[in-house]
Amino acid sequence: EDRVDLHCASIYEWEPDSTEKYDAGYFSGSFSLMPDPLEALIVVAKHVKPGGRVYITQTFQRHGFWGLSIIKPLVKYVTTIDFGQLYYESQLEEVLAAAEKKGLKVMSNEVIPNSKDNFFQAARCIVLEVV
Repeated sequence: EDRVDLHCASIYEWEPDSTEKYDAGYFSGSFSLMPDPLEALIVVAKHVKPGGRVYITQTFQRHGFWGLSIIKPLVKYVTTIDFGQLYYESQLEEVLAAAEKKGLKVMSNEVIPNSKDNFFQAARCIVLEVV
């Protein structure tokens, strides 16, 4: 508990109490829930030390199922869980390319071993360095 600080706030509005920078930021399956994923990365990077890392772990779509892009957002009304929109690997690549222009360097972008990895989707681990 002396090594981890947990903050529950909107990433777009969060302002830490101190000027201290953090070693890392982490998006755990939440990237597709962000209204503006690139802006979320930029905000997090402002609070991470130079040389620190931003991690993203999430399942990204390779190909869509017919109708799933309509059904997935509606599931929250039945389950009360917001699973977000379908987010494709191609969208991820665009965001990562834009992030590199904003001071983040993609260190790795790999499928997580022994996880989802098929024609339709893949669970990925992305590591970015704050430069």
